[in-house]
Amino acid sequence: MLDLILLTVDCWRADYLGATGKIGVVTPHLDRLAAEATLFEQAITPGGWTRLAMTALFSSTYASQFGGVAKPFAADRPMLSELLRAAGYETAGFTANPVCGRKGGFERGFDTFADLIPPAPPTWQSQALHRRGGKYFARALTHAWFHRLLRLVGIDWQPLDPTVGAASLSGALRDWLERPRTGPAFTWGHYMDLAMALCPLAPPPQRRRDGADVARLPDHAAGTAAARQMAACGGARCPLAAALC
Repeated sequence: MLDLILLTVDCWRADYLGATGKIGVVTPHLDRLAAEATLFEQAITPGGWTRLAMTALFSSTYASQFGGVAKPFAADRPMLSELLRAAGYETAGFTANPVCGRKGGFERGFDTFADLIPPAPPTWQSQALHRRGGKYFARALTHAWFHRLLRLVGIDWQPLDPTVGAASLSGALRDWLERPRTGPAFTWGHYMDLAMALCPLAPPPQRRRDGADVARLPDHAAGTAAARQMAACGGARCPLAAALC
């Protein structure tokens, strides 16, 4: 049996991939993969946010079935990783988004599963978050106006990093894939870099020195919740390619 690798990226619209003909988007590695693979140009997700979309992807069911997605992955909902493990696959999952991690019940069927989280925040931030009213402080840290006020008095605090970057996640995937195995493996990795690029406080995505693909998002895709939602969903058409390697 062939090894299976599933890579998913939060908030990546199909019209922001070079292979689909979008001018100004630089994704040469993915474009090469798409040229050598089967590219599905009308892959439609039944959900406009992560838990809905990933629930449907992993179960081939609508998110509204089996009690919906208000609670973690329902025990009686089919799960791709469970089916593959039953078929003899060794399974491993690595996610940078807790929405599709243990919090959402997505660890089911995985022999190895990791919710990848960033390093602990600085002491002052950690103390503030755990004091009474810490949730309001955490919420303020996500807003540009809060940081503008702080800069007026000479304080430049960067927002907390809620997730790890592609380099850390790819490293975990490589370490797993290079381990000796006796049978086929199913490996899943879920990236969050583009979702965080939609945050109004985040710097604009740029092409990295190591040549990794980082899509350039439109200027209107930052600044307001409505704009971020529009950039994330975009008609619910997602880039999808499959290849035999």
